[in-house]
Amino acid sequence: MLPYIIGGGVAVVASVISFVLGSSHRKRTAESAIGSAEDEARRILNDAMKNAEAKKKESIEEPLEKQLWKAADKLRKNIDAAES
Repeated sequence: MLPYIIGGGVAVVASVISFVLGSSHRKRTAESAIGSAEDEARRILNDAMKNAEAKKKESIEEPLEKQLWKAADKLRKNIDAAES
């Protein structure tokens, strides 16, 4: 009878240790993924801000008529590509 009690006790202790270690690992993994996502979000926002500044500077330097012709040419290319 005693070996069954010892075996059961060992199984319970092993289960508790496994649960604690698994929870700890899951938490570290999740925090790492969140940190990576936050870094990527910052990078994307920084790129967007740089692109917005460049577009703003470009639009200030370029006359409106030229901007409109560029937009029309771009639309024509898109239409031609869609028809092909």
